[in-house]
Amino acid sequence: MRVLFGSYHNIFDLGSGAAISARALLSELASQGAEATSVSGAFFDGAITTSDAFLSELRRRRIQYEVKNGIMRRAGNHEGSEFQVVHHADAGIDSFAFLPQDAFGSSSRRYEISSASNKAFHRTLYDKIEQFAPDLFLSYGGYRAAINGPRIARRFGATSVFYLCNHSYGRKELFSEYDAYIVPSDFTRNYYRDRLGIEATVLPPIIDEASFLTESNTREFVTMINPSREKGLFFLGIAKELQSARPDIPLLIVESRSSAASILKIFGASALGNLRIMKATPRPREIYARTRITLVPSVCHETFGRVAVESALNGIPVLTSGRGALSEVIPSEFNLPIPERFTPFIDAMPTSAEVAPWLDAIIQLWDNDALALNAGATLQESAQRYRQEQVVERSFNTCEALVKKRKK
Repeated sequence: MRVLFGSYHNIFDLGSGAAISARALLSELASQGAEATSVSGAFFDGAITTSDAFLSELRRRRIQYEVKNGIMRRAGNHEGSEFQVVHHADAGIDSFAFLPQDAFGSSSRRYEISSASNKAFHRTLYDKIEQFAPDLFLSYGGYRAAINGPRIARRFGATSVFYLCNHSYGRKELFSEYDAYIVPSDFTRNYYRDRLGIEATVLPPIIDEASFLTESNTREFVTMINPSREKGLFFLGIAKELQSARPDIPLLIVESRSSAASILKIFGASALGNLRIMKATPRPREIYARTRITLVPSVCHETFGRVAVESALNGIPVLTSGRGALSEVIPSEFNLPIPERFTPFIDAMPTSAEVAPWLDAIIQLWDNDALALNAGATLQESAQRYRQEQVVERSFNTCEALVKKRKK
């Protein structure tokens, strides 16, 4: 089986859950004997804002690469759009990153590219599909630069699959050319069935156990990962109440797509004495090796719950809002209430009464070792269905079935 990922969203984007999941899927399919390649562009959710920053990240990870420069001429004049194609191989994936120079200007327009660059990306993608002749074409994202990908892939006999990995898609025509859809949870499948009338296959993300499973745990922090508006604002209310009630309980914020400063400044919470900040890390085990309790107080409808599952598989008690797929991946007794008025679009500090259930649960788990260990063991058992080996086998079988279905 030959699998090709094609999207202007870069598959090497460490700040994107979708990119991490897509890359893990291709890598594990390769480990099972598939041939995997990718053609992606310069759309990054994370901190990469220049082509040099992308190359620096490859060097930091000791990944060998080759850069080829190109230019796409505009019709009727001698001007052109300059771009680079960076070829690198990593984790079993033969990858090509298309980086147009006009995509990297001010941060407000770094995702915009000219029609000439758009044409050059399509040519790069078309050529690779023709050379590689994939059996399966995988993509995600609504960016216009890859919208013809499934049509090109179908011309060469591939099954085209769209990965619906968030809830932001509101128009079915963005991916109407695809043969099938995959989603990370039952919640997301039901969401798009109701919203757009499509049927999707549930395929949980593959989570690299070597990156997050720990051998020991100092159990020194109550941890919250990714302090974004949709995940971190309610946490600030918990932190403030804990500082008053139990200043001896240390809290840890781990940055990801968002910096801690982005939410701390909203309520002037940077002076909280019980709060520590940790920079983003590609090795989550460094986080879990110091975590006694994980908090996932999301006010958005999560499509899966990677942090919750990673914590559970480490035997760490995790308390969640239960929103979206969180109620699916974590047993109900660990889901705590957050009032409906809290959404990603509201800047409001919760009241003491609103965070009281969270404080009570945190304090009980912090003070009672036996309770915390039993809670962790319960979660660990419930999360076994997300073990890497099981999900890899399910993913390979699903992809093979999609290919066979089209070829009948």
